[in-house]
Amino acid sequence: MDNLGVSERPTGFLGELHDLVRGYSNEPASEIERIANQALTKRMIDEKLRTVLEYRIPFAGKERQTLENVGSKLEVGREMVRHLEKEAYLRLRRLIIFEKNEYSPEMPIDVLLWTNAYTGTRSINALSAHFGKVPSISEVINLFKSLEERKEPLRLKNYGHKCGQDTYKVFERACIELPRINIL
Repeated sequence: MDNLGVSERPTGFLGELHDLVRGYSNEPASEIERIANQALTKRMIDEKLRTVLEYRIPFAGKERQTLENVGSKLEVGREMVRHLEKEAYLRLRRLIIFEKNEYSPEMPIDVLLWTNAYTGTRSINALSAHFGKVPSISEVINLFKSLEERKEPLRLKNYGHKCGQDTYKVFERACIELPRINIL
């Protein structure tokens, strides 16, 4: 069997993405295509992830392809395609959450990561090391506010000033303004 048909709902993580988008769009496949193109433009996903979405959702009237078929197009195995589906889901879900302003201050800060970019990951790791766990968005905001009030620097052991700049970038992308403090 070469394809799975156009009308079938995707399974697994892509099924969850489909359901998430169906909550506000009557055409989930075309909406996911729009979001994927936006994510590609913002470098949140690469061509490989977009290709997985294109053939597994499917896009633009294409027929849904099996894991094996998509894997052969990308020259990877079916399990790697499954892994890429999960990665695409997580990245597009983040974009949808922020596009709709549906994030909660109680969400962990790793939801703010737009990509696996070194800068964002390093910032999240530094703050997680500081708290001893992955903190929520509100915990980080409260930490920065209390340090601003006390006029104390934030010491991110083994990470330093550059990591502080990265932290501001991560939060600014989510339209969350953190108080400006010294980060050592």
